[in-house]
Amino acid sequence: MRLAIIDTEHFEVLYTLLRLSTGDQMMAGAQVQVYTTESNAQQLRSLPGMDHPMIDWILKTKKESATGFAMRVVRLIRKNPADVLWLSTVADNHLLYARLLDGKNAPRSILSLHNVNGYFDYKVSFSIKRLLRFTGKKSLLKKAQVLHVLSNGVAQYLRSRLLKTALQDKVVHVLPGAFFEPGIFPSTEYKTGEKLRIVIPGSIDDRRRSYNQVFSLLDKINQQKLPAEIILLGSFQEEHSGSTRDKVRKYQLLYNNLKSFEGPEVDQPLFDAQLAAAHFIWMPSMRDAVIQDDVLESYGVSISSGNNGDIIRFAKPFIAPVFLRFDDGFEPSCFRYEKTSAIAGMISNLTPASYQLKAALAEKLSMTYRLDDLLPSFRSLLALADQ
Repeated sequence: MRLAIIDTEHFEVLYTLLRLSTGDQMMAGAQVQVYTTESNAQQLRSLPGMDHPMIDWILKTKKESATGFAMRVVRLIRKNPADVLWLSTVADNHLLYARLLDGKNAPRSILSLHNVNGYFDYKVSFSIKRLLRFTGKKSLLKKAQVLHVLSNGVAQYLRSRLLKTALQDKVVHVLPGAFFEPGIFPSTEYKTGEKLRIVIPGSIDDRRRSYNQVFSLLDKINQQKLPAEIILLGSFQEEHSGSTRDKVRKYQLLYNNLKSFEGPEVDQPLFDAQLAAAHFIWMPSMRDAVIQDDVLESYGVSISSGNNGDIIRFAKPFIAPVFLRFDDGFEPSCFRYEKTSAIAGMISNLTPASYQLKAALAEKLSMTYRLDDLLPSFRSLLALADQ
């Protein structure tokens, strides 16, 4: 069997698919062709299991255009057809990739949707590129034999949208974008008076997260002299973090309880070390965000946060606004808030015993997302792909 996976953005999801592929006895003898970027491959190769002989890397170079890479992918897959084509993330050139699903010799196909509304809603514009993107997305949605999303909540929403179209019989399957490996990352303890480490993983992007909340909490931490620090664990997005970057730099000249990282990306070993040492993951999420082409996406409804995967992989309790939706099992290890004053109150009242309870509940959640737990869904996806 030859499985081809295309993903130039979500390397965490790609890592999950690769570990499932190489760890599944039913995939023994298979070849997995991975079409991704050089930077993604570098991050992936720092993780366990990525030197497996089943994996064949086909990489987009830094000098290669997105269109040039897409054309190369299409040529290679047509020359050496895959049995199953998994479009894990199609970030561009949707019409080109849709060509791979044409004809009687087309491979079995799975399309992962990360921003559901972008495949259904079109905001009128004079942009030809926008029209071509939407046309390509509609083509992929129609031609793909199976649709894949990362959470049950998004699956429910996607099915409700499909019911209003001619694609109402399209199969929708759920497979999380992360997994838990017991013993890889040591559990974190909290001691009285210790500085609480609150980590916000992911790129610094004003569209997706409210950094006003971050500075609001920092003000309360300083005013109340609370033992806590916040770590912004991601790179600054050039187009969507300008004002936040300036605020961070000015704040860091005065205080030492806000950490950030420069550079185009945070290397995976550093990312893992920071999250392994965290006490809480914080999701100061926007309720809605415009990700592309003026289409509004709602977190927990039409789009899943990558932080869900961080919570699973590192077995960490987390902090989230009251409106954010999660799948069953997440709630017990979550601290909910409406205003940042509630987070400050939680920090002030936290004890080693109360933290240990939340940490134990977080590990209980993660223990339901081990590779063996995900294998049935993974196998079902591959089997469903030829229906």
